[in-house]
Amino acid sequence: MHEVCARRRFVRHITQNWPFTLLEFWQRTREPDPDDYELL
Repeated sequence: MHEVCARRRFVRHITQNWPFTLLEFWQRTREPDPDDYELL
């Protein structure tokens, strides 16, 4: 089998369940906000 055809068979799609951009997700989840948590 030709190398390009073999690679094409294994291509997978990446999806996200976040309605905004990947950059915004990264910015919002980069550091936790202590005010979002109740420490016991």
